[in-house]
Parts: sequence; C-alpha cells; structure tokens
Amino acid sequence: MRKLVVLALFVFLFIDHAWSQSLKNIKIKGRVYDNELKEWLPSATVTCLRSKDSSKAAICFTDSNGAFVFDSLPAGKFSLLVTFVGYQSSLSSVKEIVGGEVVDVGNIMLTRTGMTLSQIEIVRKKELFRLSKDTLEFNAGSFSTRENASLEDLLKRLPGVQVDENGDIKVNGEVVKAVTVNGKSLFNINGSRVIGKNLQADLVDKIQVIDRDREHLVTDGVLAGGREKVINITIKEKKKKTLNGEFTGGYGTQGRFFIKNNLSRFDSQQQFVLLGNGDNINDGHVGSGGVERRWMSGVNYSNDFRGKIGMNISYLMNSNKNDDRKSSVRKNFVGDSSFFYTEQSRSLNESIDHGISGQLEFRIDSLQKIFFVSQISFSKSHQDIRSDFRSEGSLQRELNSGSLMNLNRRKLFATANMISYSRKFRKERRSLDVSVSYSYGKDSQEPYNVSNSVYQLGNGHISVDSINQTGDYEGVNRQFFFMASYREPIAKNGYFLFTLAEDKTESGSDRMVFDYDFSTRKYDHFNDSMSNSFQSINQHYLGKIGWGVKRNRFDYEVSVATFLFKLDNANNTFGNNILVKKSMLLPEARMGYVFSDKEEIRLYYQKGIQLPGLDQLQPVIDNSSPLYVRRGNVKLQPAEANNLFLNYKVFDPVSMHSLSVSFTGVITKNQFVNNVLTDSSGRQIIQPENVDKAYSFSISIDKGILVNNKKNMLNFGLVSRLRYTPGYVDGIEQNTRNISFTQTTRYSYTHGRFFDCVASAVLNYDNVKYQRQLGPNNRYFVAGLSFNGELNLPLGITFGSDFNYRFVTGGMMDQNINVFMLNVSLSKFWGLHRQFLLKAEGHDLLRQNTSVSRNTGVNYIEDVRSSILEQFFMLRVSYFLGKR
Repeated sequence: MRKLVVLALFVFLFIDHAWSQSLKNIKIKGRVYDNELKEWLPSATVTCLRSKDSSKAAICFTDSNGAFVFDSLPAGKFSLLVTFVGYQSSLSSVKEIVGGEVVDVGNIMLTRTGMTLSQIEIVRKKELFRLSKDTLEFNAGSFSTRENASLEDLLKRLPGVQVDENGDIKVNGEVVKAVTVNGKSLFNINGSRVIGKNLQADLVDKIQVIDRDREHLVTDGVLAGGREKVINITIKEKKKKTLNGEFTGGYGTQGRFFIKNNLSRFDSQQQFVLLGNGDNINDGHVGSGGVERRWMSGVNYSNDFRGKIGMNISYLMNSNKNDDRKSSVRKNFVGDSSFFYTEQSRSLNESIDHGISGQLEFRIDSLQKIFFVSQISFSKSHQDIRSDFRSEGSLQRELNSGSLMNLNRRKLFATANMISYSRKFRKERRSLDVSVSYSYGKDSQEPYNVSNSVYQLGNGHISVDSINQTGDYEGVNRQFFFMASYREPIAKNGYFLFTLAEDKTESGSDRMVFDYDFSTRKYDHFNDSMSNSFQSINQHYLGKIGWGVKRNRFDYEVSVATFLFKLDNANNTFGNNILVKKSMLLPEARMGYVFSDKEEIRLYYQKGIQLPGLDQLQPVIDNSSPLYVRRGNVKLQPAEANNLFLNYKVFDPVSMHSLSVSFTGVITKNQFVNNVLTDSSGRQIIQPENVDKAYSFSISIDKGILVNNKKNMLNFGLVSRLRYTPGYVDGIEQNTRNISFTQTTRYSYTHGRFFDCVASAVLNYDNVKYQRQLGPNNRYFVAGLSFNGELNLPLGITFGSDFNYRFVTGGMMDQNINVFMLNVSLSKFWGLHRQFLLKAEGHDLLRQNTSVSRNTGVNYIEDVRSSILEQFFMLRVSYFLGKR
C-alpha cells in the first residue's frame, strides 16, 4: 500500500510540474445552442482553425451540456468552425489572444437546416455514421428498410450490430444493457427486447451507440465499475406529437394466430407507448425448438414537468406456454473410457410475469437532483417434465434405464428500491453522488419428484430404485447497499475519484421433503436427510481511490479498491457454521484515444469478484434426476476474474467503410466447476469446486462496406474463441479446451422501391478437446445460408420469400441435419397512404424445419434434437397509424 501512495504522489507532482510549464498557453471555451429549440447541443464538432492559413489547430466535441474547451493552445488568432448533423455550420472569429489568457466565446447559436441546403450540408446529411467521443451515431435514413419495418429490422442492417432470436442486442460482441428513446428509459424490464420489436423504423432519426459509466453499480452483490454499452434512439421531428402505431391480426391453419398492436406518441417532454401482442408461431423464429404461445402487454408513460420533475412509469406482462419434445444423446467420459446416455423427454412450461417500475427525478436546481427508482415483479410458473432414459457402455451393454416425472409449481416476488442524490459544484467537474438501495425477494416452490430406475450390477443381478417425493421450498433474500462517490478536479484536466460502498445480503432457504407412504397414500413421511435449513450472510466493504485525466482526444482513469468481505454460512439443520473472511485489492484501469473524428481505440482492465450462489452452497442433495444427483459445497470460495477488453474502430463517413476489432480476455482464479463422481452403474454425483488457471480469450472483427455508393451494405463478421477449463472427473484431473470460429457474411441490397433483399451466410466450427479423451464427435460444424427478399409489383402487391438452409455435421447417433426451409408471402397495400395491408403467407412449404443443438461440459458432450413448429398457412390484416 505504501508503494501505491508513493507512486500516486510521484505521478501527481510530475503532472503538476508539466502544467506549470504551460502557463503561457491560452484557453478557449464556450457552449453550442439550438437556436430553435433553445436547448444545448451535445456531441457537436468544434474545430479550432488558425486564422492565418485556416489550418486545423485542434478539435473537440461538446459535452452533454453543450460545453467545449480548448486547452494548451499557443498565443495567436483563431477561428471556430462548429458543425452538427442537420444544422447549418457556424464560423466565427476569435480575437487575438496573448499568453495565459482565457477567452469565453459565450453561446454559439446553430440553426436547423431548412429546404435550401448548401452543398456541404447535403453531404453531411447523407453520412451513414459519425464517430465522436464515447458515441457512434448512425443516420437511420441512410440504411434502407422495408415499408413498415420494425426497429429490430433496422438494427440488423447496421455494421457491427447483431440481434439474436430473443431480441437481445450486441454491438461488436458486447451486450447492450439498455435502450432509451430521446434519452429516456422505455420499459426498464427487458426494455431492449420490447422496443426493438414494437417501435417502427420509420420513426427513427438517429441511432446512437454510447459507451457510458455504469448507472447500476451492484452486480451479484459486488460493486462493479467500468463501462457499458447503451443505445439511444432519437425520433424524427415530423413524427413527434403525432400518434403512430400498428394493429395487426392474423389467423391460420392448425389454430395458429398472430396479434401485434402498439400505439406510441413522442415529443420533447412526454412519451407514451401502449402494447398488446400475442402469437403461437414462435415469434417467427426459424429452427427454434418447441412450440410456444406468448402473450405480452404493457404501457409506458414519462413526462417532464416544467423541467423540474421527471417521471417515468411502466407496466409489463408476459405470459408464455412452451411444449417441447426432445431427443438427446450424451457421451459421458469416465477416466479414459466413456458411455452413452440417451433420453426421450417432453416438457410443458407455463409462466406469467408482471413487472411494474417507476422513476422519479427531482431537479432541485441546476446543480442538484434527487432520483427515486422502484421496481416490483411477481411471477407464477408450472413445469412438467417427463422422460425415459437409458445408458449403455461398451458393446452396447446396458448400464441403467428408467423413467422420471418432475413437477414444480413456483411463485416469485421481488422488489427493489433506490434513492440517489447527485450534486455538481460551482467548481467545474467537481461532483458528489450518494445512493442507498434496498431489495427483497421471496421464492416459493412445491416440487414433485417421481422416478423408477433399474441398475445392472453384473452377473444378471439388478438393483431397482424408486423415488416418490414432494416438498416445500422457501427462499428469502434481503439486500442493503450504500455507496458514496466524490470527484475532485485537479488543475485543468485531471481529477481524483473517491468511492466508499457497503453491501449486506442475507439469504435463507428452508427445504422440507416428504416421501410417499403407500399405507396412508399420503406424502407424510418426513425425509430428514434431504431436508435442510440454511442461512448465508454476506457483508462487503469497499474503499476506492482513482486518478483520471480527460482531454479532447485522450482520457484515462486508474484506480485501486480495497475489498473486504465476510461470508457466514450456517446450516441450521446440522448445527454447522463456516465463516470466511478475506480482503483483496481490486485494480481497474481504462484508457481511450481519439485519433480523429473517425478513428479511436479503447482499453479497459478490471479485477472482479464472483460470489457463489445459494444453490451452490447448500449441502443438500438434489435428486430430481436420479442419474445426475447434485449437492452444494459450503466451502466454496469467491472466484476472482481478471478482465481485459480492447477495442479499435474506424468509421469513415467519406469512404462509407467501417471496421471494429475487439479483444476480450478473462483469467479466473477459484473458478466454479463441477466435480463429477461416477459409479459402475452410470450414476453421477456432481458437486461444485474451486479450480485455478481457467481462462478464455476471444477476438471479434466486424467490417462494413457500402457497395456502389448506394444504400447497399456488405458486412463481414468473425468471432474466434478459446476457452480452457480445469476440472475433475472421479478425482482425476480432466482439463477441457474449447476452440470455436464463427464467420458471418451479410449483404443487404435495395433497388429503388422495386426490390429489397438480405442474404447471409454463417459458418461455425467448434472443437472440444478433453485431456483424456479423443474422438470424432469432439468436432462440430454448422453451416447456414439464408435469403429474405421482397418484390414490389404494380397495384400495391408485394411478393416475399424467406429461404433458409442449414447443414450440421459432427453430431452423435443421427443428430446431423441437412435441411431447407422455405416461407413465402403475398401482400396487398391499399388506402390513400398505403396504411392498410392484407397478407397471405405459408411457412415451411418443404416440411423440413428441424432444431438441433450441442452442449458441452467438463465430462460430457450432448446433442439435442427438439420438436418444431410444423407447416402452416396464415392470413393477416394490418392497419398502420401515422403514415402520411
């Protein structure tokens, strides 16, 4: 610790000495203002030009309050060029400045472009994207989408952006944590999924991908610093203060239906969104397993009252029912041998979730604000799983066989409340943030476990094991969290950061198990060996100090935190108690450099902590699967992860090319892995353990090219991963190395209003190497081709086609596939503004839809084939509100 203090003092004195040598330099500052809306303009580009030859002296971007500042300029005479997409440029002169002088140019007014645009303004309006500090901005109008497309369809056409089947969004491999509209939250719970599927692409003006400091600093009970990606959607001016929406209903063969209703209104102060959706066609996903019925409804309302009070409330309901029949093959490794496990199962899952969230912001004055957040969620679910299984050793010798039935009724209730106070001071960049939160959760379950298993003991002898149990489980979790953070600016660009945090989490679970008594025909025989009362108290304390510098092009921050935690695990049933106390240093560093207004690089490092979950700690047996019995480990230690992230990106608005290269590395100490013990009959006992030397590395490359200088985009993506996981099987070290490559190519083409298509290809190779096992099934290869196109014919008629091809090899026991899937549609627009649509569609015309997947673990490889949605036909009617 003494060395760190000496090093910090040395760095401070060195920088202070450097600044003292630059007192003869000058400083220019000001703010950029929207002359029409009377609002500050963030992320405007301000270029400082030398008056004598108009050469560039420096460049910077305005902050969230429209402010900019140039430091360390030599004495002389300058001009300021201010540009912003959609505004007329401003060029103003600054008087000749002598050494050491500070000049405040005041407010620079920018006027929105009208019907008469200059040559340079026309070029800027057609920019696909714009890179500024911490923000990548896409111009939605530069990316062609189909008529009545959703925001999700638009996002899929942006370079470096991926949207999976669940609606989760990734940018260059990083998960997007939140999506906002005009800077305001919209459906805090699963907001990104809801917004992407229910907001019309025609409303969107710009899409901003922002790297920001994390707002929620608690992750699994641990303070988590660093950055996160969010997406902000800005609405077109002409679409504000008008009602927009879609009302669609469809019905088809085999009872298939589709409903999509949404209504929205946005302006500078208010936003309102109303949703009501439902379907039983798997939400249009190709190759997804099972048949799912979904209902979703929600409402969101936000308002700013006279700029003093901001309010945001939302309600969201989801109801799902899934019916999935699976056929799985698992290859289990035991020492230097292996055996196969096959299973035929059917699972019925039904759930309903309700979520209410509210935010209230009081702006006391221009320097202070108080923020309240409250969330309440409630859910009920019912699960029914039935299966038949069989295990075979060498020469197809049966090891065991049987059947099982698992039923579970579950209720979850959770609430989280937070209040925070934020204050800025008269001294620029000085700030104080204090937050307090409390959360409570309750989990109630009523499981039923029935199974019959036959084990081959050899020499014709068998062992029969039957289980018929029910139980009551109740888990309660309470968490209190406090954090205070203070930032003190030092000299011109530097600052110190001080953070204190405390987290106390109390978790308890009571599990009562009863066996079926055939004499009374009731579940009244108490099973004390599988019942348990367990309590865990986690207390964490953190003190953090950091130093950072922010300049126009370069910024960095380094910090170190002292983390103290106490873990108290008490087994009330057996009277055992384990107390763990530990302290450690958690370093963190981040750096960013902007080479130009189109190129930047960012580096981030953090040491983090992951605590074991309650189910991993409880020393109680879970025999819901008789062949895979699980039990907890109260001696588990927290895992320590060293995380490194590096990203380099270039977005050139002139050549219309983009490139993003990312590297992610994680090295983990005390990682949680399963220790597997297998007996001669194929039964396994699985218990979590801590291991060292686990690591994973990945490289992600995304390249976007605008073809023929039109709205046609060609995207290439490559993701390569290496993961190494130590483990133990039957007490013997069993290390696993997994290497995978995924190559994607996507081309979107538009020919005026006549033809539009998206073609893509995906290649995925996965190779798992076990320390003591080699075999052909360790390699898994997936290739896919897809084409989605629409041809617009006269009289408002549109023909659409969706073609998918998938090839899988490397699977076990006939789990490989080679399938084609074809969907077609014919639609007709009518109405003065084409606001009505009638659409007929056919799905899986070739009857080849198939779903397969692969899972791997420390001692197994598993291939799963799931039931699918079979061929059906549907007729839809739509009305689009707000079309002009």
